[in-house]
Amino acid sequence: MAFEFEGQSYFAGFRTLATNGIDLPVLNVFRMLSKMRGKRIVAESNGAVALETLLKDGVRLQPDVGALASLDKNNYAY
Repeated sequence: MAFEFEGQSYFAGFRTLATNGIDLPVLNVFRMLSKMRGKRIVAESNGAVALETLLKDGVRLQPDVGALASLDKNNYAY
């Protein structure tokens, strides 16, 4: 399965959403975002790696676990 944004250049490594029938993590991000409704609310993660560290060292030294959350009426998604 492949995915591309109209009018945007792509890199083969970032446009693949599934390989050999196995969903890649990026596909789950798109699934999650499609289910989030309402307004985005503040969410923090103690497992997130600082942007400066990601740019300098990448994500191979430790996992990068971020957080997103939204609120719609009385329902929240995270």
